[in-house]
Order: sequence, then structure tokens, then C-alpha cells
Amino acid sequence: MKKFIIERNLPGAGNLTPEELQIISQASCDAISHLGKPYHWIESYITNDRIYCVHIAESECEVREHAKLGKIPINTVNEVITIIVARTGYTSSLTHLNVQKKVSMMRLLGRKLLYC
Repeated sequence: MKKFIIERNLPGAGNLTPEELQIISQASCDAISHLGKPYHWIESYITNDRIYCVHIAESECEVREHAKLGKIPINTVNEVITIIVARTGYTSSLTHLNVQKKVSMMRLLGRKLLYC
């Protein structure tokens, strides 16, 4: 399965009430149950005028089908290719060292630095 970032333009999204957000959430969950396929809504981020959602599905077509079933507007769908996090910078810098140096470096740094 693939991870997708979905952008939904929704003017005033940042002013939605908890009740309105619950309605949107329920529409998404209902659509997932009607898909009849493996599909996961991970989380959504609300900004002033947009909602960014993270979904896991087999294809972009399934993401669009979910939106159609839920009657939820969808503007763009982008497949996530790679994920980086804060610790990525620390662990990737170690890849250029040989194995023995990596072990020594990890002992010196401890796991704290690798898991920032």
C-alpha cells in the first residue's frame, strides 16, 4: 500500500467547529467502510483555508473514490515517496563511516542523539 497526502481547499477550514469536524470525520469513516478495500485514514491537518490528509491506499484512484463516496472535496493527491524526520540528518551522516567507526560513534553518542 502507498501513502498519500491529500489537499482539500476549504475556505474557513481553520474556523470549523468541533461539531463540523466530527461530521467531516464521520463522512470519511463511512466512505472507508463502503470502499470494501484496505484503506486507512491516518490523520488530517487543518490550516486556515485547507485540510491536508494522510491516507494509505493501494492507488490514487482509491483515494479519489473515497472522496467521492464521502462527498468530500479533493483538490490534489500526491503519493509520498520518502519520509524524513529530524533524526534522518543524524543517521544519514553515519552512513559514510565504516562499520567499526559507526559502532564507536554510536557508543560515544548514545542513542539520544540518534533519536532527537
